[in-house]
Amino acid sequence: ICDPNPCGAGKCQITEKFTVDCICPPGKTGSLCNRDDVYLKKASKNTTVVGAVLGTLLAITIVLIIVYIVRQRKNSYSEDFTPAPRMDNAEMAERRPMRGVTNRAYQ
Repeated sequence: ICDPNPCGAGKCQITEKFTVDCICPPGKTGSLCNRDDVYLKKASKNTTVVGAVLGTLLAITIVLIIVYIVRQRKNSYSEDFTPAPRMDNAEMAERRPMRGVTNRAYQ
């Protein structure tokens, strides 16, 4: 009964009542596996679209996290290395060495 295979792309199987039962591969349907499974094609297309959208969102999220981390590090470095406040002329005058005091190494 199964020779030649009436199931086309499927697997032929003989039942207890000596009838043919076809086991169809993915993507095929029908009693003889001779029709394309349109639901599988739609599901496959939908899966591709959803995967692309989720992949794009994941990539954008990763980029935003990296930008956030870089900015946080930049801000922490700028806070740690702030320049000393400038002194006005009065403070500068107080810090000048006294007159008459010389460094003997340069004499």
